[in-house]
Amino acid sequence: MIFFVPGYDAPTHANLTIARELFGSALMGSWACMPLLKDQATRQALFVALDRTRWPLFAMSHGSSDQLFAQDGDIALAEGDVAKLGCRPVYAFACYTASRLGQEAAQLGTTWWGYTGSIQSPVAEAPFSALFTEIFGYLAAVFAPAQTTVERLCVLEELAQMCQAAQEEVDRHASEQPDLDVQEAHLCLLQLWDRLRVWTPGAQQPEKHPAAQHPLLLM
Repeated sequence: MIFFVPGYDAPTHANLTIARELFGSALMGSWACMPLLKDQATRQALFVALDRTRWPLFAMSHGSSDQLFAQDGDIALAEGDVAKLGCRPVYAFACYTASRLGQEAAQLGTTWWGYTGSIQSPVAEAPFSALFTEIFGYLAAVFAPAQTTVERLCVLEELAQMCQAAQEEVDRHASEQPDLDVQEAHLCLLQLWDRLRVWTPGAQQPEKHPAAQHPLLLM
């Protein structure tokens, strides 16, 4: 799997911390991985990786409706680049990438897991970092093998349950530490499943969790 995770501002550094914890955990198992992290998360390095392998792409970065960003805010992927993805599955934890970028990629054979609207970055500090490491580890393990609508729905449901259980854990910490700021953790845990959309080849609409909000309500 190709792991593409820049780190150049507060949100992307949080992503990067979670990604590095993921690599240091047992969640990675014996996967063959190509990590493109921080200064290595460049457009050129990504294109080389895409050319050399057919591995799935797992990205955590900033995004827009038609772009995924690389280190220092450079463009990693734009609409004109999606042919390079081929038929590989892609998971992009990045704002708005389930809009035009994911849809265009799907029309060329990619299964694109991305987000509608803006999303909150994970909390990379204790006591919440372990919760996010577990959830992103789960996503990294299951998004690519989920090849049918039923399998993807099972992933979305399990993800929602994991996030809801993590929110209960966040509340437990808050009750023990009244001064603890939990707003960002709660928001990210909600948006991780609620704003996730899956574009599949030939689809006219993306797949989503049955309880997810309508995109028109999102910002």
